[in-house]
Amino acid sequence: MTQDHQYPKTATSFRDLKEGRRKAGFEEYAIVVGGERVDKALFMDTSWETLEEIADSIIYLEFELVKLEALGIRNEARRIKSYIRQLRSVGDALWIYRERIKSVAPDLLKEKEVSK
Repeated sequence: MTQDHQYPKTATSFRDLKEGRRKAGFEEYAIVVGGERVDKALFMDTSWETLEEIADSIIYLEFELVKLEALGIRNEARRIKSYIRQLRSVGDALWIYRERIKSVAPDLLKEKEVSK
């Protein structure tokens, strides 16, 4: 979702944030196929979109890390470094998944034309 369509910062948990973003995304990007509203993500290369989001998350956390280190908050900086490593691990695993899927179900890695 683009910056101006972000779920408001009123979520009380990550689960709440995720569900709010799902609803907002559906309202913004739902398409009509065969008379039924469906999520456009069904026709997207969602694993690639996810990789891009993970990469963006790492970049943002690296900025957070710089700010924490500038403030001398070492314990939290170490936690952020750990989160970055975990995200890199997920990104690497998803990259490998995409390599495996290329031979098994390559159509999953392609954007699909939608016939409305």
